[in-house]
Amino acid sequence: MAENVSSSGGVARITNSHADINLRGQMNSDIRNAGGLVGSNRGVIANASSTGTISLAAANLNIGGLVGENTGAGSITNSSSSTHISGSQARRIGGLVGSNLGSLTNSHASGEVTGNGTEAIGGLVGKNQGGGDRQQLFQQQRVRPVW
Repeated sequence: MAENVSSSGGVARITNSHADINLRGQMNSDIRNAGGLVGSNRGVIANASSTGTISLAAANLNIGGLVGENTGAGSITNSSSSTHISGSQARRIGGLVGSNLGSLTNSHASGEVTGNGTEAIGGLVGKNQGGGDRQQLFQQQRVRPVW
């Protein structure tokens, strides 16, 4: 799924879902977000998980084990990722979320995260830019920035 977007008819929801992913390659420069479950979240994700491998190269790309970008309207609860992530020249890389502006609660990441030439890299979140709540979060993996 590319995006989880709320509409005027209500809030978009993904619940009780799992993705086993193998995503590899060079992304088009128009693509901004890639994740194990969704690229961009503007709705609610609850009780979701992802496993597998993401290995991508692209400028200005947010890569997350579960979600590439969690926007200010996005919420992720009771979710996890054990996806192994490798990014080259990507913007932000995170074990759970590449770029977070929304709410994260009771979620964790455990896959290996590596990046080459990235702006920000993290075991749980590549770059957290405030916004929503962040509660009961943990990471348990190796993070390796490569210069």
